Amino acid sequence: ISFEVKDNVPRVKFKTEHREKPSLKQLLIAKAKLQQVTASKELCLKMRCAGASVVSASEIERDVRDFAKAGWVPDVVVIDYADLLAPEEGSGSQDYRHQVNETWKVLRRISLEYHCLVITASQAAASSYDAKTIRKKDFSEDKRKNAHITGLLGINQTPEEKDLGIYRLNWVFLRDGAWTETQSVWVAGNLEIACPCILSVLPQ
Repeated sequence: ISFEVKDNVPRVKFKTEHREKPSLKQLLIAKAKLQQVTASKELCLKMRCAGASVVSASEIERDVRDFAKAGWVPDVVVIDYADLLAPEEGSGSQDYRHQVNETWKVLRRISLEYHCLVITASQAAASSYDAKTIRKKDFSEDKRKNAHITGLLGINQTPEEKDLGIYRLNWVFLRDGAWTETQSVWVAGNLEIACPCILSVLPQ
């Protein structure tokens, strides 16, 4: 991918290459790619796959604790996505929104205790479907999510922007610093080649 500005117009160029390689196990391929990027002989990425409502936030916390005891403290914990995690122990009899709140409290605890970035997604409410720009009211279940997070990004896209491969990102909530829901960052990407963000610019 290359980027250049010509006549004050940003242009992104793609160069693709196809190579035939002998068959390898998917895990070995992923490990080789990661080691090539990080220039490390150690595997710096750990992944756990499970179905919806199988793993709880506390179980993820236990995994992080075990990794830390073994000398591997994660810098980033990515969860896809928090609202599909299993309820916390003892919260099963509570109203669903209280269960969700308990989950988000644990995720915040992971971030604070291990000084790592915790990234996840949350379900949007039906009101977001017709909204050009997502606001605080456009998120489902419990507004207490905002009490536990450091920042919440909205991913916005009109049908016309989808045709152009453009997204708009806006802060829906941010704990520190100056921000407004109405200011967006324009992002160009190409998901077909696994590049969700290749160009970002603030509107003039």
